[in-house]
Amino acid sequence: MYFICNKIVEDYKEIKAKLYQRVIFKSNGCHIYRRGLINKGRKKKLKYGHITYKKKRYPAYQVSYKAEQSEVVNIPNGYNISHLCHNTMCINKDHLSLEPIAVNNERKKCKKYCLGHQIGYPLCTV
Repeated sequence: MYFICNKIVEDYKEIKAKLYQRVIFKSNGCHIYRRGLINKGRKKKLKYGHITYKKKRYPAYQVSYKAEQSEVVNIPNGYNISHLCHNTMCINKDHLSLEPIAVNNERKKCKKYCLGHQIGYPLCTV
């Protein structure tokens, strides 16, 4: 599993600038980062873009989320960054949400429309 820990915010912003040089902007609001696709887990269809920075590989969506924060954000145990749009290649900060794994797993049930999730977490953008 990939995590960016103990980096200063300026590094995130430098990495994010590099990310956005390779983004396709979709009409649904998704910012698709298609470089460095990697499989995550057993399901081969789930792809996550990654970026290499200073000889280390990072998931693009985590870099995008963390670069928008005012201070370094470490992902707590039991939490994931969820894609509200269900597109694992999307790095749009408005489509990403830090939430418990249980809520993230609930989102997998949303195919054509969002049924809602635990109170306090945003609806999917499907």
